[in-house]
Amino acid sequence: MSGYIDIHCHMLSGVDDGAKDDREMFRMLDMAYSSGTRVICLTPHFNPRYYGNNSEAAAESFEKLRAYASEKYPDLTLMLGNELNYFLGVDEYIVSGDCRTIDGSRNILVDFLNFNISFFEVRAALYQLKSQGFVPIFAHAERYDCIKPPFFTLNELKDAGMYIHINANSVSGEWGRKLQKKALKIIKMGFADAVASDAHDTALRSPRLDLADAALTKHFGSDVADKLLRQGPKRLLGI
Repeated sequence: MSGYIDIHCHMLSGVDDGAKDDREMFRMLDMAYSSGTRVICLTPHFNPRYYGNNSEAAAESFEKLRAYASEKYPDLTLMLGNELNYFLGVDEYIVSGDCRTIDGSRNILVDFLNFNISFFEVRAALYQLKSQGFVPIFAHAERYDCIKPPFFTLNELKDAGMYIHINANSVSGEWGRKLQKKALKIIKMGFADAVASDAHDTALRSPRLDLADAALTKHFGSDVADKLLRQGPKRLLGI
């Protein structure tokens, strides 16, 4: 099988709460590649209230990483997007290009700063983006308290043409049995479109997708692992 495709990664240095410097950024890329990833979409947080308008800084860091990768890993593909920390008025930033969709597509990775947010607020935000012609990818849905069994909420979002992604650390159990159980249940019910690293460093939140692959294969078989780590992400990136 081809390598993993990671649609969510905070590897770019100095732009958000991910890699702190270029050295850590390069180490994260080395780790991702050595554990089997061959396509990465870099998705720094976008929320000017917390990180400033980091669009230019992200572009500069991305060029550094691309130069490093082209020399060391010529078969690795890098793309650039953002993880939108949703806030009112974000539309103007998306239209201007400061907040990037996934590699220039209409798909946009979205999360919320408050994991106690109500589903009413989540739905309103995602539907608002959908009404503007964008296709939301609801990031790490398993982490929100309002997303709970029997997951009718996810069914509604899926029926509206939105996508659901689950964090690799949740799937592998690195963040505890409770979150793993929830993530696996979402996957079992067929609501997940992709599993991604959401990597921030090389230790607690690493870019290794092979651990999630092992857990997915154990619980559901290699076909599901391939769907969530390769085929689903491939579709979301339009490649």
